[in-house]
Amino acid sequence: MLKSTVLSLGVAAVLVAAGTARADTVSAKRDTYVRANNKGPYGTEAHISVTANKADSEVRKGLIGFSMAKGSVNSAVDAKLDLTVSEWDGKDASATFVVYGLRDVWAALGDAAFCFAENNFTENYKYNHEYLSFLDGSDGGVVANTPCVFDRRPLGTLTVTKDKLGKTVSFSNHALLRFLQEDANGIVSFLLVRSATDKGGSRVGFASREHGSLPAPRLTWTKSRGIELADMSGATVTNGGKTVAYRGELRIPVASGATVTVPGADVAMTFDAAGDLLTLSGTVGVPTLPDQGLLSRLGSGESTGPSLQIGYDYAAAFNGTAQLPLSPTTKYFYFRERSGASVTFGPISASSPDAGETLIALDTLAPALLFHSDQLGGSVVLDSVRLGVSGRNTIPFSPSVTRWVESYMTSFDGDLYIGGSGSIPTSIPGLFVTVDGALTADTNVAAFPTGNWARTIGGNVDTGIEASVGVFAVSLPVGQASLLYRAQGEGGRPSFAFSGEAWLPKFPGMPFRMEGKAKAAGYITGHDSGRASFIRVEGKFRPGTGFVKHDLEGTLVLGGTQGSFSGKATFGGKKMSVSGDVTASHVKLTGSMSDSFNFQAGKIKVAISATFDTRGSGEVSVGASAKYCDSTFGAGCVGASVDEVTVQSNGSVRVCVKIKDVGRTCQTL
Repeated sequence: MLKSTVLSLGVAAVLVAAGTARADTVSAKRDTYVRANNKGPYGTEAHISVTANKADSEVRKGLIGFSMAKGSVNSAVDAKLDLTVSEWDGKDASATFVVYGLRDVWAALGDAAFCFAENNFTENYKYNHEYLSFLDGSDGGVVANTPCVFDRRPLGTLTVTKDKLGKTVSFSNHALLRFLQEDANGIVSFLLVRSATDKGGSRVGFASREHGSLPAPRLTWTKSRGIELADMSGATVTNGGKTVAYRGELRIPVASGATVTVPGADVAMTFDAAGDLLTLSGTVGVPTLPDQGLLSRLGSGESTGPSLQIGYDYAAAFNGTAQLPLSPTTKYFYFRERSGASVTFGPISASSPDAGETLIALDTLAPALLFHSDQLGGSVVLDSVRLGVSGRNTIPFSPSVTRWVESYMTSFDGDLYIGGSGSIPTSIPGLFVTVDGALTADTNVAAFPTGNWARTIGGNVDTGIEASVGVFAVSLPVGQASLLYRAQGEGGRPSFAFSGEAWLPKFPGMPFRMEGKAKAAGYITGHDSGRASFIRVEGKFRPGTGFVKHDLEGTLVLGGTQGSFSGKATFGGKKMSVSGDVTASHVKLTGSMSDSFNFQAGKIKVAISATFDTRGSGEVSVGASAKYCDSTFGAGCVGASVDEVTVQSNGSVRVCVKIKDVGRTCQTL
């Protein structure tokens, strides 16, 4: 009887623990603020002051660091940062703060980047500390696109009103949750700056660890215990409640309070002393997904074969050749089909990428279901894809390259991960885009997956682009680039932005070609007949045939109504600054340079002008003027006549100059 009671209590303890979320809280281990005038340090003060001020030297930015057991936050399903408002010096009714998550340089980036080093973060930091080199005076408070902050963008903003003085305010969103989930060392650090949109001058501070009466910053996170058993009568418990054999329906809690139901389970589970799920093995039916966001389009899974195998582990234990996009620090529920039977979720079939097992992973934190499929249809046709379908917009996209399209190439959170190869029909005339790599999409849920479901697509991928911009045609064979497509961009019309570093552009029908790889970016829109569209290319050009020796190096901009070039043209071993117009049929550039050479007791100074025009013979026309400077004329110079100026076959310029009463000389420049 006693044994039966103990077992019953053990079962109850396991079941309650397994289905109940638990909250953990840590207080700040270190906190301070830094001041743009580099005075300080301020780590022992009672307030973490964060200010904006007309005097740049008065700007203050807050730093807060927490320490916890390594891996303890990786399975968080909810989180918040609590700050207590401790000072408000000024008349502003509210203040808005930008919150950044700081990346540890050693854990995240290696020695190649010099950013924040959490292990060395102390309260003695000043503004100009070497580990804070990413701080600057820009509107965002940090160097644009810096890898030193998580996702290269803020976690979000926190607005506080003056009536909160002495009270605690909370910052919480999915970006904070992802920042914690991806922590690798048990140390998390935050940067607080005043928002660029906040013009107030009030000094607002939060209670630090050293405050005598108000609580220090606190970080609280909630993690699910992993699994629930629908029918306790199907459970056999041993080992004091740490080992459970179970037959029946499993329920897997996922983020945002939803549940994945798994029928027909015949499994063995182990739990730790705290009731957290450690291992899971056995067979189950195909899971039913929650009616949440895009997951609702997958619904109840079906299989033509026997039961699926189920497990619970880190990706390294099961991902293998499947190469699903899984975090190495997160534990997943996973399902395997090894009989060759088909597994479907609504209109999408899961498949094996290599004629082996079909693998399906459940990320309870997003939540998302990840698997391979032979093809994704609808508005984006991709073959042999890796899919991650989320019930919320929790899948981040941050462009790696934004050069020249910063205002168009922005970060966003989507509900669909796509890894594969194929094309993106963009609905923009004259634009064709192929991709190979990982994409994030924000979908029109009702149209997924067979209709026009793509609202926004972003990726850092290998891509090929063919585009018409105004009268210009450009072909960008496969290169690595960041891209962003919006089905409803400017003016409600589709738009496409891209930026890359290693292209081999081609310009069909135009009188020049690229020499080697180039940097390229562009923005192409269906709004206003594409008048705002442009493609910009920077590199080395070989224009026409008539002045083939005069290589160009610079920037070509092709717009919806006109084109232009600015850069340098080579004359022998010298470079001339040139600029001018580019049309679909010709290039016309003008430029000038100066040079000098010695003659008798003085020096001849020559100014050369040139016009490059691919029309007609395509020859370069040049002109020159000269003056002769000699101590005979004191500090001045006298005019000299240029009676010959020609372009040589090797691209150099021959100039002949006559100076009255001195003589005539020729020089190749």
